[in-house]
Amino acid sequence: MEQEPASPIRKARIRLGLTLSQVAERCTDQGVPISEGQVSRIERGHAAGRPETRVALAGILGLDAYGDFEKVECASANPNRPANPSSPAAPAERRTRRATLAAGTASSLSDEAV
Repeated sequence: MEQEPASPIRKARIRLGLTLSQVAERCTDQGVPISEGQVSRIERGHAAGRPETRVALAGILGLDAYGDFEKVECASANPNRPANPSSPAAPAERRTRRATLAAGTASSLSDEAV
């Protein structure tokens, strides 16, 4: 399994000796409630985070609220997923995925009947 490159967010958190839980707690103390899991998703680029969350995280970690976060999103971008979930390709992709899942379910049901 290929390991994801360390993001600027993760590097800063580790450099400061903070755990995901501590970062989440500090954000919450600043009035921006966030879970440890959401911090992890943002750190890995699996979630963008609201602007106020980015600002809080950037302040805690000493980062640029936009530049450093965009590097994470670009580094973990999935080429099979549209960049903008509301883009015209997104609904078509969801329909294709649902059709594929439905076909697989129908196929497995017919296999069970045999």
